[in-house]
Amino acid sequence: MVPEDRKSIILDALGKYGYLSVAELSRLCFVSVPTIRRDLSALEKEGDLKRTHGGASYVSETTVVSPFSLRNRINIDEKRKIGKAAAKLLYNGATVFIDSSSTCYEFAKCIPQDMKLTVLTNAVRIASELGFHNTMHIEIPGGDYDARHESIFGDEAARFVQSRHADFCFLSCEGADGESGITGKLGIDGSVKRAMSEFADKTILLCDSGKMEKVFYYRVMGWKGIDIMATDSPPPENVADACEKNNVEIIIAR
Repeated sequence: MVPEDRKSIILDALGKYGYLSVAELSRLCFVSVPTIRRDLSALEKEGDLKRTHGGASYVSETTVVSPFSLRNRINIDEKRKIGKAAAKLLYNGATVFIDSSSTCYEFAKCIPQDMKLTVLTNAVRIASELGFHNTMHIEIPGGDYDARHESIFGDEAARFVQSRHADFCFLSCEGADGESGITGKLGIDGSVKRAMSEFADKTILLCDSGKMEKVFYYRVMGWKGIDIMATDSPPPENVADACEKNNVEIIIAR
């Protein structure tokens, strides 16, 4: 296969899946990993894709969702600060819902290993992270498994959440805007987030400053559904006003 043919196959595949690892692309094109890396470097210089550690993502106005492995590399320092601040809200014996966002994954890694908790999450990676803690009871809902996001979604998952009740719900989003509220890129994710929030005493939004004043197609909930927002810097005026109007406490992670 000549280089131009490989590049066409690579771009077609990334356009369909959004992100693929170097190993996956190597198998797809029947060439070695070093050859794929050279192709990716050339395509990145042409502006057709973005290289990441271990793979590549498609650069396009229509690419709306990144896989978990890619999202988890974006604004990682801010997410870790937010995670540490949010973990301080927990106490022994608490029951907790945690959504499948990459920010919540960083939050989960900040939970003390000896803390006694009951946790329900639809994120397989979060369940695996916390499952090694002997003092925690972990539940995962049934439903539709999405391998790219390493999570379980759908109405069945939402119904499972509705059969439980938690002290805390921790969730994140793609966009947080004063007028439009909490929005996201993935429609199937919203029903699980809403169920978690509705069946918890307190909902904590983990939202880095890069998501402020952004609005996406799927509306998850309004500000009335949020009790606390943990972020890495003071929010813009329209978000701060919405928080004040709806009695949302703002925690600035340091």
